[in-house]
Amino acid sequence: MPRPGIRTLALLAFLPLIGAAAGAAQPNASSRVPLCTRAAAPNGNDQARGTLRRPFRTAGRLVSALRPGDVGCLVGGVYDGVTIRLGGRPAERITLRSAPGTRATIRGIVEVADSANYVTVSDVSIDGSGSSQQTVQVWGDFVTIRRVVVTNRRQGGSCIHLGSRDYGTAVAPRVERSRLHDCGDDEFKHGIYADSSRGAVIVRNTIYSSPGWGLHLYKDADNTRVEDNIFDGERESGILIGGDESDGRCLTSDDNVIRGNILTFSAKHGVDEWWGCSPGKGNLAVGNCLWGNGSGPFDSDFEGYVARGNRIANPRFVDRAKGDFRLKRRSGCAGMGPAAR
Repeated sequence: MPRPGIRTLALLAFLPLIGAAAGAAQPNASSRVPLCTRAAAPNGNDQARGTLRRPFRTAGRLVSALRPGDVGCLVGGVYDGVTIRLGGRPAERITLRSAPGTRATIRGIVEVADSANYVTVSDVSIDGSGSSQQTVQVWGDFVTIRRVVVTNRRQGGSCIHLGSRDYGTAVAPRVERSRLHDCGDDEFKHGIYADSSRGAVIVRNTIYSSPGWGLHLYKDADNTRVEDNIFDGERESGILIGGDESDGRCLTSDDNVIRGNILTFSAKHGVDEWWGCSPGKGNLAVGNCLWGNGSGPFDSDFEGYVARGNRIANPRFVDRAKGDFRLKRRSGCAGMGPAAR
């Protein structure tokens, strides 16, 4: 039998610490535990080597040590916000995640700089209530945000901001299987603010209780695929498609497809639009389920988008008041939302 490598030994030595931090049993031999090539822990030291045996203390020190192909793991606990400035490569992404068997919380903002491409942030909770900025800021390209919980308890900006003409247009970002809620304190703060993005994919998320819109495709978000999400209880509308003048140009959001979503109980519309200049082109809302929106399912002007094949039906959530958005049997929105596929 071959002898285990150094990294394997280190991982085995570290698993008791992971289990203790989570209060959970250790995985059995058949469990698939991602390799943590670097690690930080609440009892670590930033002067340490950042290995599984000798972890760093801060998320900032951890991400500064990551190189293409590395997985940086945060052992369950609370960490300050972090800016990721170094990225990976197409086949060697950089990943920041909770250590297996634990759940880490980042208290502050998470920024992926324009210089950092091919980055994944997954399986963490992010609480931005200590900052007035957008809680998750994505300026780099090919960035994935997966299985995160984001809030700022109505004390910050939007939950997630995708792209900026000032800080970097985000190319091909993904936001998937995440839970975003209660971000911001006025109508200019949203669940996801896609400001300047190309080819974003926003799928299987639950986005609720936004003071603005659940998803704000404005001013310059193009070719976005918005599928199988829930948008519930926004103070404005579930989704806005829009554009406006900027730097002497008419910027519009174009060729966005909104499909298979459940859009419920927003104060205004399920799908809305606003154009400060010429309307956008190629935007489509098809096969969605809408219910209980205060001003009706759609903005009745239908400027800049086409709606067809949508369903007006009660989703019959298990317990909306407690944030349980699973669908009961015989839901009018069966086959849509995060559980659709």
